Amino acid sequence: MNVDYLSDIHIDFWVEYNAPEYVQEKQIEDFVSKIIPKTPSKILIIAGDIGHHNDQNLILFKTFKKYYDNIYFLEGNHDLYIISKKDLLKYSNNSYNRLKEMIEMSSTISGVQYLNGVVEIEGKKIGGFPMWYDNSYGVEVCGRSPIFMHQLWKRYMADSNYIHPKLDWLEYCELHKTFLKNNFEQCDLIFSHVSPDWSHLVPHYQNDPTSSFFHFDGREILKKCNGKTWVHGHTHTKYNHYTESGCHMLCNPFGYPGEKNFENFSINTLTI
Repeated sequence: MNVDYLSDIHIDFWVEYNAPEYVQEKQIEDFVSKIIPKTPSKILIIAGDIGHHNDQNLILFKTFKKYYDNIYFLEGNHDLYIISKKDLLKYSNNSYNRLKEMIEMSSTISGVQYLNGVVEIEGKKIGGFPMWYDNSYGVEVCGRSPIFMHQLWKRYMADSNYIHPKLDWLEYCELHKTFLKNNFEQCDLIFSHVSPDWSHLVPHYQNDPTSSFFHFDGREILKKCNGKTWVHGHTHTKYNHYTESGCHMLCNPFGYPGEKNFENFSINTLTI
């Protein structure tokens, strides 16, 4: 079974949110047409960071649906952002109200589904698990203290300003990780926003404690993933394919203007 995949679309960086809806629709149609593979699969998975505005994300889902029978998505950290005072009021200062609205809006499109769990298609099981980062890389690899890592997080990650109420991100990671541990073994394909593996960091980031905010410690889980496929996003570093503990690791992020990812970018296809 073939599945198409991408992540980190950040559509509001590419299409002006304040433009009239018909203009956004045309621009999103043009955007999607440039990245669709010549022969799309029936299934598309989006591993988070769709965009900052739910109504614009809905246009994107509707446009993708012209090409795919089924679309499965989960949230990235940016899909929890509330970036305006108007939206703070609208969502009662709660990012999960925004996520709930996005899930409800997307469910009005037949074949589009938020996936935080497992679905079976054609005898194959696909598991969507948003996941979150922890400070393990900074502490274990870079030798920094948890207090240092927390202060670094506040300085480095916009999550500390735009996710409401303020997130206890270590506790949040453990909640996601527990759910993942209870469900991943049945899956043929796993997708998450945050990566479970830092073994293939590019040299520039290998001694950088901020790499903690793009990974969680998934080593024990990966040991049980032999023969499975895992798609993630969040890093904006594209991995066409590598294998860790027998698990096929893939990452196909679009990214921001100014990054090189968008040059000749295409939605990729995998086979499970």
